[in-house]
Amino acid sequence: MKIFEDRINKETKEWAIPEEEIKQWVDLRNWRIWTCDPITAKDLDDSLSLEHIEGDIWEIGVHIADVSYFLVQGSALDKEALSRGSSVYFPNIVIPMLPRLLCENLCSLNPNVERLAYTCFFWIKENGDLVDYEPRIHRSVIKSCAKWNYELVQDILDWKITELSQIDEKYYPQNHDFKDMVADCFKFNEIALAWRKKRLANGAITLENAQYYFALGDDQMPTSFEEQKRMDSKNLIEEYMLLANKFVAEFIVKFCKDKAVIWNQLPPKEEKIALF
Repeated sequence: MKIFEDRINKETKEWAIPEEEIKQWVDLRNWRIWTCDPITAKDLDDSLSLEHIEGDIWEIGVHIADVSYFLVQGSALDKEALSRGSSVYFPNIVIPMLPRLLCENLCSLNPNVERLAYTCFFWIKENGDLVDYEPRIHRSVIKSCAKWNYELVQDILDWKITELSQIDEKYYPQNHDFKDMVADCFKFNEIALAWRKKRLANGAITLENAQYYFALGDDQMPTSFEEQKRMDSKNLIEEYMLLANKFVAEFIVKFCKDKAVIWNQLPPKEEKIALF
């Protein structure tokens, strides 16, 4: 990727969002938007926001980093990314699909910096019922107020952290109140648990594959590992990402069906049903 990184570094080292772009996109820079990822994450590609509408109705905002702004279709960088297919994660190294300048900087929703995103807004009740309301999908400009992680949010949900003084300064929210973010955590979790219960009751399948943390030695090679705990903090993020994916898929099928990849599941074989 170095042949691309040299060119991109030269062209985008001092990059900032052009003012004419901000005028064309939905400006969410003052919103309370924040990320929650594994503690070691460097490429932050999704974030959340929460707004009270009325009664028990809330608006969830899922904000996804807009890589397409930097990745021109058919360019050398696009072709290289296509050949790689995805980033590959090893215990001690990540081989990225895109240059690190993009995935860890310009496209990463780092705290207190302006970033381009795609935003999906939808309304949902506290009991997990989706409101009969057309989700809104926008290109947006956001400014994440904090980079939080699953462990920190789980400690908040478990009432182990209740005061700003209990967290490291690097997790302090910028231009927003810590108490408001704590309230966000509890409301996000309440709604996600209710929605997940309904989703499973309607026949959704969960694949509980074990995931592991690796401890590295001085030579950066794995020395031991332990299984990751399932946490409500991680589950709530997954639930909102699944919902956003659902709404985006419906949007694509509705407005540009010729570009939608639709998977038609074949019926199971009779011998498999008999065995089951």
